[in-house]
Amino acid sequence: MSLQGARAKRRRFAICAKWCRPLCEVSAAAAESQGVSISFEPGEEIEAPIERARMERVFLNLIGNALEAMPGGGAIHITERVDRESVLIRITDTGRAFCRPFARSCSSLSSVRAKKMVLGLGLALSRQTVLDHGGEIWVEEGSPGARFVVRLPAAKRGSTARPLQPAL
Repeated sequence: MSLQGARAKRRRFAICAKWCRPLCEVSAAAAESQGVSISFEPGEEIEAPIERARMERVFLNLIGNALEAMPGGGAIHITERVDRESVLIRITDTGRAFCRPFARSCSSLSSVRAKKMVLGLGLALSRQTVLDHGGEIWVEEGSPGARFVVRLPAAKRGSTARPLQPAL
């Protein structure tokens, strides 16, 4: 069996809030120790076909990056909402903002550079995981700090989990 086939078999429908909320709780101790608050605002109960362990790593990476950007305190706010046939999850922080040219270059989120103007390997791997799930990840400008948005396809009512083809 191919790696893609094995991954597709591990995908199950999961209610997003049921795996996002525990990630906030896991990160809370580290956040509190540096004066950062984490809040989570769930949307309506919606399922997405995901490989849970891989998607958890994506969100732990985004939360970890936000914590790195706020050594002197701040806030991380995670929201979830349904947009047509997708789940949109926004991770917003009050840390240092990306510079505009850097934010524009993030559309591919695939660069791996030194940690100063950084998109580390974790973000490149996160991007690939989201793409493998039929989703997208991008940076939105206009807020203090950074705002990453992850779009995942939502499960249709009455459907059964089916393998998603990884993006190339």
